[in-house]
Amino acid sequence: MNQLRPWLYIGKYIDTLDQQRLTRYGIRAMLQLADLVEQPEITSLYLPVDDFEPLPFNVLRQGVDFVRDAKQQGHTILVACGAGINRSTTPTTLAITLCVLSGRCTISKDTGTLRTITKPKNWRTMARHTSLSHILLHKNQDIPNA
Repeated sequence: MNQLRPWLYIGKYIDTLDQQRLTRYGIRAMLQLADLVEQPEITSLYLPVDDFEPLPFNVLRQGVDFVRDAKQQGHTILVACGAGINRSTTPTTLAITLCVLSGRCTISKDTGTLRTITKPKNWRTMARHTSLSHILLHKNQDIPNA
């Protein structure tokens, strides 16, 4: 499980099973893209998404709305897929981007990094799935507020 923002983590399916770890990191909401795992006192949304396939807009919108609503409620969120490096990157990247564009978040050299989680074996597959991860969120790249 990797922390992207104080309120947002990205992880893999196995992370959703570890109740002690979820509690330790303060996870109160999970967007799950691999399989549904219910944990006590954690709000979950499961969106069935096939790996290496583009996310349909309505599914992406549901996921981003869930993340946004959970953040507004003060929850710490985990977005998880099978391995934590493909399907989960699209909603997390878009959620962070929208937060930045709305002026509620900033990304600077000190805080912006997704590089450790966006190293798929096949960049072409990743680019087809989401180009935002590669373009927007590399370490040491400033993204101005809108």
